[in-house]
Amino acid sequence: GMEESSLDAGGELFAEGREAQGMYFVVHGVLRYDLGDQVRKQKTEYISESYTMSRSISGGLDYYDFPGFDIEILRPGSWLSEASLWVTWVHTGRSVAKTNCNLLCVRSDKFRKTMRDLGPEIFRYAERLIAYVTRQG
Repeated sequence: GMEESSLDAGGELFAEGREAQGMYFVVHGVLRYDLGDQVRKQKTEYISESYTMSRSISGGLDYYDFPGFDIEILRPGSWLSEASLWVTWVHTGRSVAKTNCNLLCVRSDKFRKTMRDLGPEIFRYAERLIAYVTRQG
């Protein structure tokens, strides 16, 4: 099932390292998503390597010139944690309401039960999604 919820401005939807309970849709308001320390470190190392390789092409523009490269702002129509519907997912960042928010949550446990009831076609899709996520690292 789907559950409706609301967050006051400043309220935390989830924190890094916690197991995801479902996929969230922003219905009203604005959420902020910050990458967690581990993912930020990996991303910074990757960007730093790319920066070093492309410095001569870009004229030396530093990636730190782009504030918030590890922050995403989510508005109505956006969603978070889709992978949690298909696999046990641990959040790799933190999400906090910037304004009062209304959300819909598709609960992972209920979703998986419904999918099991639907049969093998759904599992083929899940296998493709898992393979995709695994390739993305």
